[in-house]
Amino acid sequence: MVWYISPNVAALSEPVRYEATMFKGRTARGFTLLEVMIALVILALAMSSYIGTGSTHAYNTVYLKEKTLAHWVAMNKLAEWRLRKQRPSTGSEKGTELMGGREWRWETKVVETANPVFRQVQIEVRPEDADAETATAQLLFSYRVQ
Repeated sequence: MVWYISPNVAALSEPVRYEATMFKGRTARGFTLLEVMIALVILALAMSSYIGTGSTHAYNTVYLKEKTLAHWVAMNKLAEWRLRKQRPSTGSEKGTELMGGREWRWETKVVETANPVFRQVQIEVRPEDADAETATAQLLFSYRVQ
């Protein structure tokens, strides 16, 4: 039972009298508790989706930064191979390089191909603190033996 107290506006010159009348029907304006709760649930779902999207975006930004830096390290090693202007010997080399304020481990592998004129060079780059199985960047190219 809801009670509504309204002023008696019939006689404004007289002191205002309040009378309590029982509220019947839906003539009041506003939201019910159920409507407010449903709106809050919808808002909570939308906000959790927004936060999830934001965290995914932040993760992807960090991932792409690492991938780009690792690719630059691999491209630097490739440029060193090209500047040597000598026949690459088969085998592997390992080392570290500083790029973007971070240490990167790289490993190059040179193998023979079916065509004796070419050698295949594979460069793998990963952060210094990463596992040996997780390469952040891999670069594969063929080197023409002269």
